[in-house]
Amino acid sequence: EDLQLLLGPRTFAVSALRSRPQERNPPVQMDVSQGLVRDHRGQIVELDYAFDETATGGLIFETVWEDAVQKSLTGGSALLIAYGLAGSGKGHSLFGKDGLIMKTHEYLEAELAKISATLCVEFFEIEQELAYDLLAEDTTQRHRVRWGKDMTKVEGVEPYIMDVNTALLKGLEGRNKRREVGSGPPSIRTSQVFNIHIFLEHCE
Repeated sequence: EDLQLLLGPRTFAVSALRSRPQERNPPVQMDVSQGLVRDHRGQIVELDYAFDETATGGLIFETVWEDAVQKSLTGGSALLIAYGLAGSGKGHSLFGKDGLIMKTHEYLEAELAKISATLCVEFFEIEQELAYDLLAEDTTQRHRVRWGKDMTKVEGVEPYIMDVNTALLKGLEGRNKRREVGSGPPSIRTSQVFNIHIFLEHCE
């Protein structure tokens, strides 16, 4: 429960594991330099990178994610997945003040100042087969998810022209409001998706 897996592609998939402050006894054993983790069952997992609880968001961004963000500025695409049990720290790693989304914002803010581009964002929450636009005024409105072989589309959710920091704060507020309303049973697991689109002209 203290571990989470971050996947950030460069030219191929890169795996990294981050440990939050551990409450296990004995704690999970990690060899940060080798990317090796021994779990509580004694099994050894080999990853590209391993980070203990002392690692900052900046270090993780520079090590795992910065190359992918840089390549997105030249027409590439990148996907970051945070996977782990409830309470493992996924939200903190992605959406916290020192999280990867905020570090992405800081990087893009500096780079986009050098070129003429439009930044568009989407932030929605998926619950079973439905999605909720966390940047909309009404975050309880349901949108159907269309799963495709090459592309997945959320119907009725369009990108917003908005900087990443503003979208992050607004989306987290929208998520909290939706949960206060209680649109579904608390036992249902949800996933949050934060998309950043960079256009040389305008959002399409």
